[in-house]
Amino acid sequence: MLARVDTRLGGTAAPTSLGTEGLGWVVDYARRAAPLAVRAYRWLLLGQAISGLGGRCYEVALVGLLVALTGSTIIVGTVRTVAYIP
Repeated sequence: MLARVDTRLGGTAAPTSLGTEGLGWVVDYARRAAPLAVRAYRWLLLGQAISGLGGRCYEVALVGLLVALTGSTIIVGTVRTVAYIP
């Protein structure tokens, strides 16, 4: 029986026979999900997600604080612009 390589989803999957057409994505998905099997990586991913969420909450709170203290949108824009200068 002929064999071919299924390259859907941008990866190179294991060769599949023509009788199991369309099952190459299972192998590709398993290879992409492999890092989630490592406990330390899951903790790192969770920590990064929480840190990113906290950063976004800080940005929203800063805008609210500046508007409440100054009432000026120009100052808010200036502070937001200066925040991106290294």
